[in-house]
Amino acid sequence: MSSGWTSFRNRFGKKPDEAESAPLQPQSGGAAAAPALPAPAAPEKPEPIIVRPNGMLDSVGQKNELIRVRFANMIDRLEELRSLKEDFALLNEPVTELIRSYPQLQSRLLETEAVLKQETETAQSLRRELGDLGSVHARTVDDLNAAVSQLRKAESKIREQDSFIEDLRLNVKDKEAIVADLENQLAIETERARNITEENQALRLEAQEADQTVARAERELIETRERNGLLDHNPSIVRSRKLA
Repeated sequence: MSSGWTSFRNRFGKKPDEAESAPLQPQSGGAAAAPALPAPAAPEKPEPIIVRPNGMLDSVGQKNELIRVRFANMIDRLEELRSLKEDFALLNEPVTELIRSYPQLQSRLLETEAVLKQETETAQSLRRELGDLGSVHARTVDDLNAAVSQLRKAESKIREQDSFIEDLRLNVKDKEAIVADLENQLAIETERARNITEENQALRLEAQEADQTVARAERELIETRERNGLLDHNPSIVRSRKLA
């Protein structure tokens, strides 16, 4: 079929320069058909046919040229149709392949939709969990802030207590120093009291001795008075004592 199409195209689809190279051969009487005088014509832009005033031969040649041009245009259109057919075949192959692979694509699409639905549900659950975690985090942060504030208050109280304890330690040291001084003073006063007690005892002994001495002196005085009384009654004794 292609060889017949090629021969048909070679026969009727001549180029304009080949048509111009053919010489004109005029015939007498106008009865016999003269060879065609092709006019230069392109497939896209056919040149205008020149009408010559030489009778029937020119009209036949013009008709032949017009037919040849029309055949050439038809061949070009057939070429375009064949190229369009080939293009349509090229376009039809991916469409056919797409139609063939449509069930697989549809199953993949369904699988993808199922996976997407599962992922969406998972994302929603994760969002809910994230919201819960956010609320828990907020509560934890609030509790932490409260604990930190309480810790700071406790630290301030501990510092105050430490300062108070330090003051108490200083006071205790001062009291201990005072107690040590008082103990020293007590020891001194105890020693002094002991000395005073010993002195009192010595004074008591001396007083007792003095009392005994006074008692003896009183007895001696009494005896002396008694003797003096006796001497008053015996003058001779008194004289003898004076002479002695």
